[in-house]
Amino acid sequence: MLTLNGITKIYDKDYSKTKVLDNVSLKIEKGELTALMGVSGSGKTTLLNILGGMDRATEGTYDFMDIQVNMLTQSQLNKFRKENVSFVFQNFALMNHFSVFENVELPLLMKNVPRRKRKIKVCAILEQMGILEMKDKLPIHLSGGQKQRCAIARALVSESPLILADEPTGALDRKTSAAIMELFKEMNAAGRTVIIVTHDRNVAEACNRILYISDGKVCEEK
Repeated sequence: MLTLNGITKIYDKDYSKTKVLDNVSLKIEKGELTALMGVSGSGKTTLLNILGGMDRATEGTYDFMDIQVNMLTQSQLNKFRKENVSFVFQNFALMNHFSVFENVELPLLMKNVPRRKRKIKVCAILEQMGILEMKDKLPIHLSGGQKQRCAIARALVSESPLILADEPTGALDRKTSAAIMELFKEMNAAGRTVIIVTHDRNVAEACNRILYISDGKVCEEK
């Protein structure tokens, strides 16, 4: 599904260069559920952002199915993200002044999905996540687990083939984390490719593949 070849990322700030990713080559097949582990500052989030088209590599190539992502213009990159990638963040990244329904509806608005179809799809995914009765509530009135379910519903509703999750259980208790991981496994079973950045060994072991990143290089647990 996606292939990285020789990906290097160098940040140049205040006359100082920092190499965050160092000649990373990686292949992830369609339908894999992959964990990406490593200490803070090891480059996990940078790699996730490159995979999602949120950042560009300094060197190397990135192919997503038949798309050479590293060659896309900025407008093409925006289109690539909208059509192919959904993000789930540790801090949920919900719009505080939007209801649960409106937060989940956003990706469909960006795709110009008709209003009636939006309502059907949003209500269906909220019911699947177990938070349909909270559709009119603001995020401030939700628990951490409910906020994460809302964020996952937003990622699912657009039916993107690639889901990228950055520490999605980091702010949750153990029981809620386990429930959230079950949702990711359900997404994966439905055919989505899921990549999860995590510090949590329990989360990683729930995946079918574990990658480690250290000093900007990626290796795989055998």
